[in-house]
This record gives sequence, structure tokens and C-alpha cells, in this order.
Amino acid sequence: MPLTMLGLSHESAALDLLERAAVRPGGCGPLLVALLDVGCTEAVVLSTCSRTELYVVGEVAPAVLEGVLAAHCGVDVHAVAAVARTRVGGQVPRHLFAVAGGLRSRVLGEPEIHGQVRAALAEAQALGAAGPVLTRLFGTAVRCGREVRERTTLGGQGRSLACRAVDVGLATLAPGTTPVVAVVGAGRMAAAAVERLATTGLRATVVARDRERAARLVPATRVREIADLVAVLVEADLVICATSASADLVRLQDVRTSAAERVAGRALTLVDLSLPRTVEPLVATLPGVRLVGLDDLGDDPLAARAAAVVAAAETVVAACVEGYEAHLGTVAAGPAIQAMHDAVRATCRRELRSAGTITDDQIERIAHKLAGQLLHRPILAARAAARAGDDAALDEVTELFSAPAPRR
Repeated sequence: MPLTMLGLSHESAALDLLERAAVRPGGCGPLLVALLDVGCTEAVVLSTCSRTELYVVGEVAPAVLEGVLAAHCGVDVHAVAAVARTRVGGQVPRHLFAVAGGLRSRVLGEPEIHGQVRAALAEAQALGAAGPVLTRLFGTAVRCGREVRERTTLGGQGRSLACRAVDVGLATLAPGTTPVVAVVGAGRMAAAAVERLATTGLRATVVARDRERAARLVPATRVREIADLVAVLVEADLVICATSASADLVRLQDVRTSAAERVAGRALTLVDLSLPRTVEPLVATLPGVRLVGLDDLGDDPLAARAAAVVAAAETVVAACVEGYEAHLGTVAAGPAIQAMHDAVRATCRRELRSAGTITDDQIERIAHKLAGQLLHRPILAARAAARAGDDAALDEVTELFSAPAPRR
């Protein structure tokens, strides 16, 4: 069945559209149902702060998928069609495996994407939307991402979006001072930001709804309630928002209120890692306030120095794609290969029986051995034709041995 990926990513789409397309963890149900309703036989939705991509199996035109994604975003279909990227057939695993390996992220090699790919498959499976094709595709992508991290140093360089946020945020502050830093959120991204701050010698205050979860990141004395956010804004030099709040958490009025109590001339930097955004964009208009968003967190100069590491990771991805395609070829060519084996063994049996000097068991063993020897190269050709989707070539190979063409 045809395999298609259609999606939006930071490479082509504006943050406003990515924000509309973003789906919170566990919230893909309506979009998956919509994809199945338009005729997809399988579907998985991969949604992160950098991309929302639809992976589907079935005879569904890209324009139909654009319509589904546009309806989900609440925008005109032309707004999606203008920036969406479509991949079909063999292009899909190449793209997904590179994504899972961290090679298509805002920050090269960031590790969070690996878990997000795994979670996307798990959610689709739980809802009955992922069948055998996408289960194998995403399962192989997860293994590919793991191999990239195990066989290269790309995933071990501390290069995550949260780390980049900390570095960019600190770079905006006056040098030679010890800033007061707060992290809003208590999830994986917030934990990575707290860890990065610790490597610079800074202790963060964590602001979260769940005090118990926040206390796993920092001592309980450094945990603050969401209700204390304005007070935190008064005290902080840098606030990193890494939470999945459902609406603007840091509002213009909150920042304006805190500004009245801040020391005169003391600047405030807000870094918003969330999608949808949790810092109201208008806060950037206030004097002394700098807002750093996802679009400001592009890769740093380290990416240019990581060329050899990237090349090694791409080699791993290419090997995973080759293995995946080889498996598909083996599966697709299976009926043709079986038909050729049956035809050759039948011919061998007839010739051997005509000699009349050996037993049936001996005939079967000899026929099986001869079939394997005679069909070695034709089997390789059949698998190559199946991988390429060349049904005509596959039929030609089978016909050479008077074997029936496989049913399709």
C-alpha cells in the first residue's frame, strides 16, 4: 500500500502555523480519526515543538491530507499547502529515520525526538490507527535513533533544545554577574534546563503546578507555585518556560506588574520553549524585557564543527534505510520466490523420478538443493525488483521458471 508523509516543520513553516498544528502528548486522537475517515488504512501523527507530521498508508492524495491538516490548524488549506512538505514511498523512511536520529531537529542531535517518535507510535497503536506497515516503519525508526546514539557521539554532546535555550538566555545577560534564574515546568525539557544550569554553577528555582514533581529537580526550598509567578518575575533575571500549559502562562499584565517592583534598570529575559507558546508575545514590547522564542534557538557554531559526527550519523541512517528496504523487498518478493522454488522443484522431481533409481526422500532433498542453487541470482533479482516496486520485472523473473505471477 502507498506510504505518504505530509507535514509542517521549522524548516519551512512559520512559528504561528506550527503553534496551530501542535498536538499535546496524548492528544492525537481527533487527528488520527480524521485521517482514517478520509480513507487512510493506517496513520501516525508525530508532533513536537519543531514539527507536526502525518504518516499514512493508503490511496489518499496529498491534497486530502493537506485538507485534514488545515482543518486541524483552523486555517485555509492554501496556507498549509504553501509550506507543507510531502514525501512518498522510499522517501518516507529516509526522512523519518533521520528525524529519529536527531538530524532534522532545530538543535542538531537533540535527544528528545527519539522518545517522541516512540510515543507517537504508541499512541497510534493504542487507538488502533497504526497497523503492520507503520508499526514496522516507526519501530525501525526508533531502533535507528538508538543506533545513532550508540554508534556516534552525536547524541552525547549535551546538545538539546533546553541546553541551547539556557546558553542563549545566559548570553543575553550582563557579564560578570550571578543571575537569578527560574525554570517554569517540571517535565523532561525543564529537567534538561535545570541540569544545564547546574553545569554553569547556577541553581534554578522551579515554578510548577506539581510541587512533588518539581522537587525531583531541585530542593523543595527552591520550588515555587504557579500562583507565585509574578513574584518570581520580580526576582529573576532569566526565566525559561518549558511547560505544556494550555494558554498564555506568562501574560503581558503579569510582566508589567512585576516591572513596577523590579530594581530600576534591571533587565529580564524570557525564553519560551513551549509550543503552543506560553509567553504572551506582546511582553517583548515592554522596556527592559527580551523575549527569546523557538525561532531564535537555531543551531550554534558547534554544528559546523560537528561535520564528521553528522557524517557518521548519516551513515548509520543510510544503513538502517537499506536494511529496512531489504526486508520490504524480501517480504514483497516472497510469493514470487516461493512460486519459483515450487516450479523448479517440480521439474527436478519429474526428471529424477524418470531415472527410477532413488527414493522419494532422496528426490525431495536433491530437488530442494538444486532449486536453492539455481535460484540464488534470480531470487536476488526478484527482491531488487520488489524493493523498487517494479512489478513487471518481478513477473519477468518468475516467468523464466514457468512459475505463476504472484497475486496482487
